Amino acid sequence: MNFKSLTELTQDHQYEELKVIGKDAFMGGKQVHVIAMVRKEDETTLFIMSKAQGEMQKQEEPPKPNRQLLKDYVQNDFASVSKLEMDGRTFRSRSAQSGRLQACDLDSLLILAKFMEAGWSLPQGHELLETDWEQIEVMRCIFHPTRKKLPDWDNADVKVTWSAQLKQHFIEMPVTLELEDTKEDGTYERELSFMVSQDDGTKKEAVCYINRIRLVDIWAEEEARYEDPEYRRQVLEHVTEEEWEQLRQSSAKALENVCPRGMYFLVIEYECTLDLSLQFYLSDFLQAVPTFTEGEGESMLFGVQTGQERQGSHGMLLKEALIQQPISGEVTELSVELFAAGEYIPEEEEKVEWLN
Repeated sequence: MNFKSLTELTQDHQYEELKVIGKDAFMGGKQVHVIAMVRKEDETTLFIMSKAQGEMQKQEEPPKPNRQLLKDYVQNDFASVSKLEMDGRTFRSRSAQSGRLQACDLDSLLILAKFMEAGWSLPQGHELLETDWEQIEVMRCIFHPTRKKLPDWDNADVKVTWSAQLKQHFIEMPVTLELEDTKEDGTYERELSFMVSQDDGTKKEAVCYINRIRLVDIWAEEEARYEDPEYRRQVLEHVTEEEWEQLRQSSAKALENVCPRGMYFLVIEYECTLDLSLQFYLSDFLQAVPTFTEGEGESMLFGVQTGQERQGSHGMLLKEALIQQPISGEVTELSVELFAAGEYIPEEEEKVEWLN
């Protein structure tokens, strides 16, 4: 940090208009505190905060296993606002940012000080007043700019449209895959049933039929991609030969971090009685504590090319789940876990319920 950076950061928080709101509300399925709305020439931003789910790991505590880290991430994944309507006006979203407050986060310190200077504060007895900052989540809803003055939030009827999202249901069902039972064409018959909680508290049964399991040689696919003349031609329209070679080398380095040469990823083809996207992980991975090695920041996400929609053996849409932990091609039995099921939630409107 230096004074040049501090000056730039301070200038970034110069607003044409700042309107303190300071009201509690129920929205997005949780209680939140709507802090303030600000307007600049290039954007309008609404600041919302709430109590984070799960404990933030402290330095002196033993590191959390991957299972808990995955759960913490999902539990704090607040849906983003697509549109906000009030006072006869519509604010359309451009982007959203969220994260826990940190005492060392100078940007948050400056912005909260700005709000307090304008008259914002949490009332005595508020649940967030003495909550450790690391347990508070702040969301910034960034809207397209407006030249009009910001609306009056006192006694306002506010309607929020939430973006479509994938709601996660934790299943945590241990599954043993007997790879030696796979037929020559990769067919593998297995039925898994589990319950999924609904918003009204009831539960629905879902039945998953595994149709096929197969190993994917990511290295072979990656090398074939770089040897494809058409792919090379398209990339060289935007980069030099030297940059092309650097791209190839960095891709190989990143691939080595996630799947060493000679190892494979496993793909599970399945169909389900409910419209769910299943997530499988190796049991050992979920129990392990993550380790970070040099170059790991360059790791890549690999998807599965599904092509056209296909039907499974039970007449339902065939889907694919990629287990993105490397395994040996010699393995005959694999302990995995059906960790979660993602339910697609379409865009939905909600009237904000004010609590004070």
